[in-house]
Amino acid sequence: HKPYKISRVVYDAQDAGIDSLFNADLKNSFTKVNQIADWNNIENEKLRLESLLKNNGYYNFSPQFFDNQMIDTFK
Repeated sequence: HKPYKISRVVYDAQDAGIDSLFNADLKNSFTKVNQIADWNNIENEKLRLESLLKNNGYYNFSPQFFDNQMIDTFK
């Protein structure tokens, strides 16, 4: 009966430019450590990251590039 809480947030970007953008904009993240896991926040985070990338020159980025295994509740 306890809600799942986010224990850590990890961005595993293979591109140094994308990694840098993600780390520079962490303050605007919808997902925060110790926050109750909320699927709406996770979907909003995907949209935020997509917008961030497109606004910084990654015009062909598509949300399908996000890993569908974003939440691991077993660890």
